[in-house]
Amino acid sequence: MTRSLVAAFALASASFVAVPAFAAPFQGPYVGIEAGVDHDHAGRTRGIDAHRGQTAFSGGAIAGYDYKLTPRVVVGAEASADFGVHDAIAGTSAGDPASIDPQRQINVTARAGYLVTPKTLVYARAGVSDVRVHNTIGQQAEAISRTNDLIGWTVGGGGERALTSNVSARIEYRYTELGQSHGRFDRQQVLLGLAYHF
Repeated sequence: MTRSLVAAFALASASFVAVPAFAAPFQGPYVGIEAGVDHDHAGRTRGIDAHRGQTAFSGGAIAGYDYKLTPRVVVGAEASADFGVHDAIAGTSAGDPASIDPQRQINVTARAGYLVTPKTLVYARAGVSDVRVHNTIGQQAEAISRTNDLIGWTVGGGGERALTSNVSARIEYRYTELGQSHGRFDRQQVLLGLAYHF
């Protein structure tokens, strides 16, 4: 009886040791999706007086790479592309109706974070942002349209949680300031994301 119990305990211990520990997915490449809410505020941009804000839904894709400097400190780089829905901002130009319609946003950023637990990362990010806007001035039949890229900087921060050894979820806030040479355009975002780590 005693030998049987010892043998069973040894087998259970060996099985436990053979199972790998949970690997937090904050090392190596990853891809994912994100979606959330944008709030844009435009001043005078490319000859259009808006001076108002617009809140809209946006979503897109992310790709990046994480590297653990220490068991707790993570640094990385990320690129993202987001597209808004019904986010045009109405304005005027020399008395004519006009609009500023953001088409897409591309960010290239670096981030640095700290693992408060093996599965939970808090981080800050900063980098360069490019928002393509479609400006329209005038009535539909006689409207003048131009597409321009507003380039500026973006900063933010958030938290990311490992759900499995390959999948993580995150929530993040970003602030983007754009187009100083052609007028002011600011964007605030709250985004949820889901990533797959290779």
